[in-house]
Amino acid sequence: MWYVIQVYSGREEYARELIEKYKCQEYIESCRIPLFVRLRKQGNIWYPETKVLFPGYLFVKTENAAELYGKRQIRKCREIFGIFL
Repeated sequence: MWYVIQVYSGREEYARELIEKYKCQEYIESCRIPLFVRLRKQGNIWYPETKVLFPGYLFVKTENAAELYGKRQIRKCREIFGIFL
């Protein structure tokens, strides 16, 4: 099942790296940061620009969300506010 982890806006990639650093991968099947591409015009030229779709949120696929958040290392992480069950 997919769950949402709330983190500081703009720090999504760092929070994802911390989850890997604290070895929480045994509980996580997949950790995603949804991105989208928009076109931005500068002068007469259009440039693609990649942005975070939901700033401040990570999407995690796990079967044990309560155990994931209950793990001491992830609760000590200042970048992570909580998991929405």
